[in-house]
Amino acid sequence: MLRVDRDNATAPSEEHQQRIVEYIKQIAEGIDAWIVSDYGYGLFTPKVLACLKRIARSKIMVVDSRYHMKEFKGATIVTPNQAEAEQVTGIAITDASSLYRAGEKLLKIVKPQAALITLGNKGMALFEPGKRPVHIPVVGTDTISDVTGAGDTVVALIALALSAGARFVDAARLANYAASVVVMKPGTATLTRDELVNALGTSSPTKWL
Repeated sequence: MLRVDRDNATAPSEEHQQRIVEYIKQIAEGIDAWIVSDYGYGLFTPKVLACLKRIARSKIMVVDSRYHMKEFKGATIVTPNQAEAEQVTGIAITDASSLYRAGEKLLKIVKPQAALITLGNKGMALFEPGKRPVHIPVVGTDTISDVTGAGDTVVALIALALSAGARFVDAARLANYAASVVVMKPGTATLTRDELVNALGTSSPTKWL
């Protein structure tokens, strides 16, 4: 099967931007946590970003941005994968030392409350200002079936956990368990409550970097 995507990264018109901003303002009060998924298609113009940044001052905002992480300063947490973290920081992540430097630089550049770098079959690393970074190893086997949707699963679980009052480290560990289930399924997969509960019975030690 061959898939061909034709993407249009043209920014919305001024009229459409205004309608987007008005809609965001309209629903903002009733939403506890926001997930911002940016694939570089032009939606997040300066006007839309300014609106989201105002909301982020009082709401949880989880940002997954492929190309423009620097534009989302002040988010609650950002969740780049290794390649995205390297692109933002200019640091090639090859070992624990370079991972530490990349995470600390990411915090300085984007200024979130926390940054979670996902590392594929090497787990993930959580960084918070003024705290020791935490490495969260993968759960179960590191042989995966399909990573499609794993990043979306991570941001969804983090947003849910933070909304329920979890600490960043606990939210990250829950997301790690969730991702461990999703990557073992082919294609774009979802996660059920029972699957997450069952996964929590698997050991996943937390380590300081």
